[in-house]
Amino acid sequence: KSIEHQIIDKFMWGGVGDQVDNILTSKFGIVFLRFSSQEEMIEKTEQMQQLIRVVTDSTCE
Repeated sequence: KSIEHQIIDKFMWGGVGDQVDNILTSKFGIVFLRFSSQEEMIEKTEQMQQLIRVVTDSTCE
């Protein structure tokens, strides 16, 4: 599954090679998504950890 086509805007900071001090609390950016219905929004919000992936090591891409 992909939600890439639903991204309407994003603001990202940091980049490849930047140090991540705490992977549980570090912020990487904000992503704005558009959904076709409230039901879709709820369903995909519950799956967000699987739908959006943050790559912190350039060798993992």
